[in-house]
Amino acid sequence: MFLLAMVIVVNTIMICSCNNNTKKGFSQYIEKNGTNGLILTIQWIPKNALYPKPPQIEDIKKSSNQITVSGEELSKNIELIELLANTSHKYVQIDESVMAYVYYVFKTEDGSILFEFCDGVYDNDSKEFYVKVNGKNVSKNEIYYAVIKPYLNEKFNEDMNWWLLN
Repeated sequence: MFLLAMVIVVNTIMICSCNNNTKKGFSQYIEKNGTNGLILTIQWIPKNALYPKPPQIEDIKKSSNQITVSGEELSKNIELIELLANTSHKYVQIDESVMAYVYYVFKTEDGSILFEFCDGVYDNDSKEFYVKVNGKNVSKNEIYYAVIKPYLNEKFNEDMNWWLLN
């Protein structure tokens, strides 16, 4: 019993440490560089897309529906990016089903991932929706959406409204 408790504690510490390092890395990058060398890529599944099973994160990454924003354009909304970089995420353990429809990632020019987001995580037990942040399930937070809103185009908004209403 003691051994099981120790395994759980060590596992929890490792998970929290990993998540804090990702958050810390993003906030440190923004603090040091602002938006210089930062690239935001937003991808989504189009409305009425047919898949043999619910779309997964890898399906979105293959989608041609994409918006890429960098440098000067990102700097216009640095306050939102700073807020996102310093947001504490509320991690949850759920019995998940993923039906991904929106994905975005902040990367550096060399391809290092600083922040990764996916919407469309469903808890089979509570029947609630969650999101994935840096690969972990978390409760939704308005900042996850606010940070990309200034860069969205009409096609994205049309598809997103369809997904949210269906």
